[in-house]
Amino acid sequence: MSHKRTSKHALLEPNAGRWQLCTHGTIKQVPLADDVPGRLYGAAGFKLRPMDLGAAGAHYYVPTDAIGDRAAVGFPGQTLAWRMRDYGCWSVPTLARRAHKLASLLLDGWNVVVACHGGHGRTGTLLAATVMVLSSMDATRTDPVTWIRDNYCACAVESDEQVEALEELARLLSECN
Repeated sequence: MSHKRTSKHALLEPNAGRWQLCTHGTIKQVPLADDVPGRLYGAAGFKLRPMDLGAAGAHYYVPTDAIGDRAAVGFPGQTLAWRMRDYGCWSVPTLARRAHKLASLLLDGWNVVVACHGGHGRTGTLLAATVMVLSSMDATRTDPVTWIRDNYCACAVESDEQVEALEELARLLSECN
Protein backbone atom coordinates (compact mmCIF):
# COMPACT_ATOMS: atom_id res chain seq x y z
CA MET A 1 0.00 0.00 0.00
CA SER A 2 1.23 3.48 -0.73
CA HIS A 3 0.77 6.33 1.72
CA LYS A 4 1.47 9.98 1.23
CA ARG A 5 4.30 10.99 3.46
CA THR A 6 3.47 13.99 5.59
CA SER A 7 5.97 16.73 6.31
CA LYS A 8 6.75 19.08 9.15
CA HIS A 9 4.20 21.39 7.56
CA ALA A 10 1.50 18.71 7.81
CA LEU A 11 0.93 19.99 11.33
CA LEU A 12 -0.89 22.77 9.56
CA GLU A 13 -4.18 22.33 7.76
CA PRO A 14 -5.71 24.64 5.14
CA ASN A 15 -8.57 26.77 6.43
CA ALA A 16 -10.25 29.32 4.18
CA GLY A 17 -7.01 30.14 2.40
CA ARG A 18 -4.96 30.30 5.63
CA TRP A 19 -3.03 27.66 7.53
CA GLN A 20 -3.76 26.79 11.13
CA LEU A 21 -2.49 24.28 13.65
CA CYS A 22 -3.93 20.79 13.37
CA THR A 23 -7.36 20.81 14.96
CA HIS A 24 -7.17 17.66 17.07
CA GLY A 25 -6.22 19.79 20.07
CA THR A 26 -4.19 18.83 23.09
CA ILE A 27 -5.52 15.34 23.72
CA LYS A 28 -7.79 13.01 21.74
CA GLN A 29 -9.23 9.60 22.54
CA VAL A 30 -8.60 6.77 20.07
CA PRO A 31 -11.60 4.46 19.55
CA LEU A 32 -11.09 0.91 20.83
CA ALA A 33 -13.25 -2.20 20.79
CA ASP A 34 -16.00 -2.33 23.43
CA ASP A 35 -14.29 -5.24 25.21
CA VAL A 36 -11.19 -3.11 26.00
CA PRO A 37 -11.86 -1.50 29.41
CA GLY A 38 -8.99 1.04 29.29
CA ARG A 39 -8.93 4.23 27.24
CA LEU A 40 -6.15 5.21 24.82
CA TYR A 41 -5.33 8.83 24.02
CA GLY A 42 -2.91 10.65 21.76
CA ALA A 43 -1.61 14.09 22.62
CA ALA A 44 0.56 16.97 21.48
CA GLY A 45 3.25 17.13 24.15
CA PHE A 46 4.09 20.79 23.56
CA LYS A 47 0.56 21.75 24.70
CA LEU A 48 0.02 19.03 27.31
CA ARG A 49 -0.24 19.88 31.03
CA PRO A 50 -0.51 17.59 34.07
CA MET A 51 -4.14 18.71 34.49
CA ASP A 52 -4.89 17.41 30.96
CA LEU A 53 -3.60 13.98 31.99
CA GLY A 54 -5.80 14.12 35.09
CA ALA A 55 -8.85 15.16 33.08
CA ALA A 56 -8.33 12.13 30.83
CA GLY A 57 -8.19 9.88 33.89
CA ALA A 58 -4.71 8.78 32.79
CA HIS A 59 -2.91 6.11 34.77
CA TYR A 60 0.05 5.88 32.38
CA TYR A 61 1.74 8.62 30.39
CA VAL A 62 4.09 7.75 27.51
CA PRO A 63 6.14 10.71 26.25
CA THR A 64 8.14 9.69 23.16
CA ASP A 65 10.29 12.82 23.24
CA ALA A 66 11.84 15.12 25.84
CA ILE A 67 9.25 17.90 25.35
CA GLY A 68 6.65 15.63 26.95
CA ASP A 69 8.60 15.46 30.21
CA ARG A 70 7.04 18.79 31.19
CA ALA A 71 3.60 17.21 31.55
CA ALA A 72 5.03 14.40 33.69
CA VAL A 73 5.98 16.85 36.44
CA GLY A 74 3.24 16.56 39.02
CA PHE A 75 1.52 13.64 37.24
CA PRO A 76 0.67 11.08 39.94
CA GLY A 77 0.52 8.09 37.56
CA GLN A 78 3.30 6.10 35.94
CA THR A 79 5.47 7.59 33.20
CA LEU A 80 7.04 5.36 30.55
CA ALA A 81 9.63 7.57 28.81
CA TRP A 82 10.09 5.72 25.52
CA ARG A 83 12.13 8.04 23.32
CA MET A 84 11.89 7.83 19.53
CA ARG A 85 13.78 10.17 17.21
CA ASP A 86 11.67 12.65 15.26
CA TYR A 87 10.37 11.14 11.99
CA GLY A 88 11.96 7.83 13.02
CA CYS A 89 10.78 4.60 14.55
CA TRP A 90 12.08 1.93 16.86
CA SER A 91 12.97 -1.46 15.43
CA VAL A 92 9.87 -3.54 14.66
CA PRO A 93 10.55 -5.92 17.62
CA THR A 94 10.79 -2.91 19.99
CA LEU A 95 7.63 -1.36 18.51
CA ALA A 96 5.85 -4.71 18.97
CA ARG A 97 7.00 -5.08 22.60
CA ARG A 98 5.91 -1.56 23.50
CA ALA A 99 2.56 -1.92 21.71
CA HIS A 100 1.97 -5.22 23.55
CA LYS A 101 2.80 -3.51 26.87
CA LEU A 102 0.25 -0.76 26.21
CA ALA A 103 -2.34 -3.28 24.99
CA SER A 104 -1.88 -5.25 28.21
CA LEU A 105 -2.37 -2.11 30.32
CA LEU A 106 -5.52 -1.21 28.37
CA LEU A 107 -6.94 -4.73 28.73
CA ASP A 108 -6.32 -4.45 32.48
CA GLY A 109 -8.46 -1.30 32.52
CA TRP A 110 -5.73 1.34 32.73
CA ASN A 111 -5.99 4.59 30.75
CA VAL A 112 -2.93 5.51 28.67
CA VAL A 113 -1.86 8.81 27.07
CA VAL A 114 0.85 8.72 24.35
CA ALA A 115 2.47 12.01 23.30
CA CYS A 116 5.22 13.48 21.16
CA HIS A 117 5.88 17.10 20.31
CA GLY A 118 3.03 17.57 17.81
CA GLY A 119 1.05 14.40 18.60
CA HIS A 120 1.40 13.06 15.05
CA GLY A 121 4.38 10.97 13.90
CA ARG A 122 5.74 9.13 16.93
CA THR A 123 2.38 9.27 18.70
CA GLY A 124 0.42 8.07 15.68
CA THR A 125 2.87 5.23 15.09
CA LEU A 126 2.63 3.88 18.65
CA LEU A 127 -1.16 4.36 18.73
CA ALA A 128 -1.59 2.46 15.45
CA ALA A 129 0.69 -0.35 16.63
CA THR A 130 -1.19 -0.66 19.93
CA VAL A 131 -4.58 -0.78 18.21
CA MET A 132 -3.24 -3.40 15.78
CA VAL A 133 -2.16 -5.60 18.70
CA LEU A 134 -5.61 -5.24 20.28
CA SER A 135 -7.49 -5.93 17.04
CA SER A 136 -8.50 -9.01 15.18
CA MET A 137 -7.82 -9.20 11.45
CA ASP A 138 -9.61 -6.07 10.31
CA ALA A 139 -8.81 -2.69 8.76
CA THR A 140 -6.47 -1.70 11.60
CA ARG A 141 -4.13 -4.49 10.56
CA THR A 142 -4.64 -4.48 6.82
CA ASP A 143 -4.10 -0.72 6.55
CA PRO A 144 -3.00 0.67 9.93
CA VAL A 145 -1.85 4.04 8.56
CA THR A 146 -5.20 4.87 6.96
CA TRP A 147 -7.02 3.61 10.05
CA ILE A 148 -5.11 5.84 12.49
CA ARG A 149 -5.39 8.83 10.14
CA ASP A 150 -9.16 8.30 9.86
CA ASN A 151 -9.72 7.63 13.58
CA TYR A 152 -7.17 9.86 15.32
CA CYS A 153 -5.65 12.55 13.10
CA ALA A 154 -5.10 12.95 9.36
CA CYS A 155 -1.50 14.03 10.11
CA ALA A 156 -0.65 10.86 12.05
CA VAL A 157 2.35 8.74 10.99
CA GLU A 158 4.70 11.19 9.29
CA SER A 159 7.55 9.29 7.65
CA ASP A 160 8.26 6.41 5.33
CA GLU A 161 10.16 4.70 8.17
CA GLN A 162 7.08 4.85 10.41
CA VAL A 163 4.80 3.57 7.61
CA GLU A 164 7.17 0.70 6.83
CA ALA A 165 7.46 -0.31 10.50
CA LEU A 166 3.66 -0.45 10.85
CA GLU A 167 3.31 -2.45 7.65
CA GLU A 168 5.96 -4.92 8.83
CA LEU A 169 4.27 -5.22 12.24
CA ALA A 170 0.93 -5.86 10.50
CA ARG A 171 2.56 -8.60 8.42
CA LEU A 172 4.10 -10.24 11.50
CA LEU A 173 0.85 -10.09 13.44
CA SER A 174 -1.08 -11.64 10.54
CA GLU A 175 1.43 -14.54 10.47
CA CYS A 176 0.75 -15.17 14.17
CA ASN A 177 -3.01 -15.59 13.63
